Amino acid sequence: CKIQQKIMRKELNEINLRIEENEKYKIELIRRKEKADKSALYWRNRIAQRQLNNATTNNSNNNNDNDNDNGNNNSRNNHNDSDNNIFSQSKA
Repeated sequence: CKIQQKIMRKELNEINLRIEENEKYKIELIRRKEKADKSALYWRNRIAQRQLNNATTNNSNNNNDNDNDNGNNNSRNNHNDSDNNIFSQSKA
């Protein structure tokens, strides 16, 4: 009976030791997951910021292109108006 108790106690100690090791490993896994989540959040935010900056830059460039186009159109219109004035003066 004492031999069985000794064997049972030894097995119980081994089981408790494994449980303790598993708990430590579980804590380590939780820390690693938190670190990975923080890293993922950092990169998601960085990518979102970069996309926002690119969108802002593209809009700014598009606005500049539109301004240039409008300037060119106005220049063309003024040129056409002066041509029309020359023709109307020569007919008179």
